[in-house]
Amino acid sequence: MLDATRALAGPLCTMILGDSGADVIKLEMPDVADETRFWGPPFAGGDAGPTLIGSTANKRSVAVDLHTAEGQRTCLDLARTSDVFVENFRPDHASASSWITRR
Repeated sequence: MLDATRALAGPLCTMILGDSGADVIKLEMPDVADETRFWGPPFAGGDAGPTLIGSTANKRSVAVDLHTAEGQRTCLDLARTSDVFVENFRPDHASASSWITRR
């Protein structure tokens, strides 16, 4: 399963699927990651808030910049080998993710 979700609802959905046995690969923006990384305190290790720790359980993480052609190719390559692609892109950023529907 390829997880391109952000904030809370999407990561919670894929966390439940991961807890149920799915192999989840979480895409995170380099240097930004998921905004839940900074929801806290308390923080573990300086940058991991409790929401992030809980919602990334049972997931592997890959840093991919979806705003670049290389990042889009990486995402599409991972998606081709995944049974499920979960995303919750913000509606006001739909044009930024329109490359997904063109493939």
